[in-house]
Amino acid sequence: AASGSNVITAGNLDIVVEYTLDGTTWKDLDGATDLFQKGLWEPGHTEVVALRIKNNGSLALKYAANMNIVSETTGKTKDGADIVLSDILTVDSIIMDTGAMGDVLLGVAFDDESTLQYTNTASFKNANVLGADEMLLPGTSKYLIVKVDMAESVGNEANHNGTDIPTINFGINVLATQFTYESDSFGNQYDKDAQYSGALNKNGNVYSLTGDATLTDEPLMQDISATEPYTLNGNGATVTGVVSSVESFQWENNGTIPVMSTIFSSKEGAKVTVNDITFTGTMSSVMAGNYVNSSSNWFNTEFNNVNIIDAEVVSFSANVSPALSVYGNLTMNGCTITGTKLSALDTNPMWPAYDVVAVNYSNTVLNDCKIGSFHMWNQAKVTVGTGTEIDTIIIRGNMNTSKYGLTVVEGAVVESIDLTAIADSSRVNITIEDGATVHKFVDGENTYDTLDAWKAAQ
Repeated sequence: AASGSNVITAGNLDIVVEYTLDGTTWKDLDGATDLFQKGLWEPGHTEVVALRIKNNGSLALKYAANMNIVSETTGKTKDGADIVLSDILTVDSIIMDTGAMGDVLLGVAFDDESTLQYTNTASFKNANVLGADEMLLPGTSKYLIVKVDMAESVGNEANHNGTDIPTINFGINVLATQFTYESDSFGNQYDKDAQYSGALNKNGNVYSLTGDATLTDEPLMQDISATEPYTLNGNGATVTGVVSSVESFQWENNGTIPVMSTIFSSKEGAKVTVNDITFTGTMSSVMAGNYVNSSSNWFNTEFNNVNIIDAEVVSFSANVSPALSVYGNLTMNGCTITGTKLSALDTNPMWPAYDVVAVNYSNTVLNDCKIGSFHMWNQAKVTVGTGTEIDTIIIRGNMNTSKYGLTVVEGAVVESIDLTAIADSSRVNITIEDGATVHKFVDGENTYDTLDAWKAAQ
């Protein structure tokens, strides 16, 4: 017996998003720059944009939409107070079916502000304009109506001085992935864990992540040969590193970076700013600055709310295995780096894992951060600022000049400073300011209450 001809056909995802500013004329949303541009914003000013989201593919999909702030300029009142528009503007939204009733409500949205009852309200800064994922079957479409409003109650706190003008540079992002609708031999739940794929958008020198992302073959940010500053806004996204083999991490003879490193650096001291992003999973390292020996002072990086949580790292050199490697100058504000361990992929580990390693000639400043283990090399400078908590600081080698060393300032807390690997105590530059807390100093099996007690025992 023989069967007849059988055909396996792949399904596809294809989402089309259009927008209208008047309820009549529709345009492609991709690249649009005229949203919410009908006039200068003042108390009581309201603008509406409607999206028409259509599933043009053959598979059921789920989608989400959000406001993506690319950059924001803080203004000033005549009294010198800050004006942050994202704290003042509100976003209302409603989702509805297309068709006769949807067309009627669409007209209401542009004709009568008070009639349409929006179902989701959020501040501009935190606006997920849907509030929940929505499903679309193939060939169907939905309206998403978005209203941005500056309340009439806003007073002089939004009246700028004529010079320091507040602005927001933003976009609306619509993301889609497969939905639990089609079935296989075991039900329709095989794609229940499908995630939105985060896109990295570029606008001038500002990059923005539109959602969570998984690294597979390429770094999130290559070593950019730019001489101007650039910014990455993570918008709260989580980036997960995934690898297939340890070999993909090894340093090549010419010192190139392994493919899975996430590198934030630019040329000739141009500042790099990274905001609101979390890294996790298996990775080689997140690098603030690239590896160029003493010339690493060229790199100037600022991390704001950059977190590396429970990373599983693979040795990428003959030295250490950190979640974060610091080259050049790095300021960290409100960052958390904890839980780093060696990955099971690293079958021949060369060194233990650390949360942070600051290499020779680097300068690291930490403010309001939480760090598990911080490893300092010989010619590194580290300032543990107010509000920072560190479990262990490990110092290796000697600090040859006063240019390098460790300073723990008032309001900072360090559980222990490990001095076991110090070769010459007279060449160690450590300052513990009044009001700073260091619970103990460790040298091998010996523990000391103060730095002076450790020095006296040498």
